[in-house]
Amino acid sequence: MTTQFRNNPALDCLFQLYPVAVPTSPADVTTSDARIVEVTLTNTTAGALTVTITDKQASPLAFLSAVSIAANSTYVIETPGLRYMPGGISWSASGSGIVGYVSWR
Repeated sequence: MTTQFRNNPALDCLFQLYPVAVPTSPADVTTSDARIVEVTLTNTTAGALTVTITDKQASPLAFLSAVSIAANSTYVIETPGLRYMPGGISWSASGSGIVGYVSWR
């Protein structure tokens, strides 16, 4: 997966992954320590799909573990406490049709 992101100095080093299709096998969003600010997930299909987001430490821990995203729905998850993801962020979906956006510091 080619990660396209930008660093916005006006937002205190906020990195943003442009909305992309979430892959169906685990793929890196970033391989640097990160603190998630927001995740937006949109299911563009007529059926529910699941999404998993983990950190990338030696024994990865899930931020979201096979969370179901309802058909034709958008979920926005904000983490005011800035969820720490040691080693980076990885994500995957149970099928094609999830569009995701992530911002982190």
